[in-house]
Amino acid sequence: MREPTTARRWMPHPGRRPGRGAWGRGTRRHLAWGLLSWSIATSARPAFAQTAAAAPQPTTYLNLPLDVAARPVPQLVAGEDGRRYLLYRLYVTSWLDVDLRFRSVEVLDAATGRALASYDAGALADPRRQRVTRWIESDSISPANLALPAGRTSTIAVGISLAAADAPPAALLHRITFDTVPTIRLQTESGTPTESLIATSEPLHVDRSPPPVLSPPLRGSNWRCSNGQALSNSHAALVIQNLRLRVPQRYGCDFQRVDSAGSILPNPFPNDITNEMFYGYGAEVLAVADGVIVSVQDGIPDNVPQADGRTFMPVPLTNRTNPGNWLALDLGNGRYAFYAHLVAGSIRVRPGERVLRGSVLGRLGNSGNSVGPHLHFHVGDTPSLNGTEGQPYVFDRYSVLGRGQPNPNERPSEQAMTVPLDGAVLSFPTP
Repeated sequence: MREPTTARRWMPHPGRRPGRGAWGRGTRRHLAWGLLSWSIATSARPAFAQTAAAAPQPTTYLNLPLDVAARPVPQLVAGEDGRRYLLYRLYVTSWLDVDLRFRSVEVLDAATGRALASYDAGALADPRRQRVTRWIESDSISPANLALPAGRTSTIAVGISLAAADAPPAALLHRITFDTVPTIRLQTESGTPTESLIATSEPLHVDRSPPPVLSPPLRGSNWRCSNGQALSNSHAALVIQNLRLRVPQRYGCDFQRVDSAGSILPNPFPNDITNEMFYGYGAEVLAVADGVIVSVQDGIPDNVPQADGRTFMPVPLTNRTNPGNWLALDLGNGRYAFYAHLVAGSIRVRPGERVLRGSVLGRLGNSGNSVGPHLHFHVGDTPSLNGTEGQPYVFDRYSVLGRGQPNPNERPSEQAMTVPLDGAVLSFPTP
């Protein structure tokens, strides 16, 4: 699944500043004097003495007035590449009345100070990594993207990759460094103000409990995990629902069945194509665990694919039709599995029904905001498909046959208790 756009295509390969008013600059300066800052006083002069205009003095803060939050609570998960991952978003809000400019962000093990991830100005200039807008307005990596305007919030995608032998952290610190600003100083413990603008967050707890262990949602071989864990695809998109900004499809996969060349339908193909030509169309979709069905939506017709890569959606794209025909399975412990873009009329379950692991739930289709037949699958922490924070999960067993397409020159990589990564071509065991 992806965020709605005005052009939907499939490919065969696949601030306003605060007002000044009664709480204007003078009032803020007095509050800063009393609570947050000092300025160097000149010697006293009679009120009637004529003096030259004094140069404005920098404001000195005990702490930079920032609010730094992270969500979701990062949970450790093993990838099929032998590494372990922590993924989350950092939200940095400035309460200053001047603009800042990011220089670096470091993620540290709170206990040892070891750097686990580091993003310099070059990395933070990439809007996929850091931005103050919900949408990526340009793919260009530009120094202009480093600005944190007064009163705005930056969202930073944090991805920590640990070797199997690395000790996992119990908590994380975030050290954020900004370029110097002529009008701002920070008070040091020695009592001397400094131009260096460095802020360190409070510790962020790491959830080291195991993620849900699931059986495969499909049977058979050559299922590619498209749009898997990566900054560069639609599953990293920020979505607003119920007045909350989230990344619902983090760790999600768009499962497409491919041939030996990585194509999702026979190639070359005729000028008129149908959904039935796609290898995965109509495949049975399976319950990944014992659980209770909590949501079902059906009745949205399949899109009509076009040979030029476009697709015709027979119903308007709205919040309701975006996921097409979909369902949610309650996995327990505050986790929910989502299946989207199913064939209309194929869903065999209803809300409140208890199902067993491996039960057939419906069939893979091309409904909703879909650019070709596939199964969208992800796990979240609420029963709302796009009103949830994407959470990690692992499949109990499967094999990796290659990346992008099966690799006949390499032995399949047998997997247990890992999550597939972007582009992995999988073989699932038959129940």
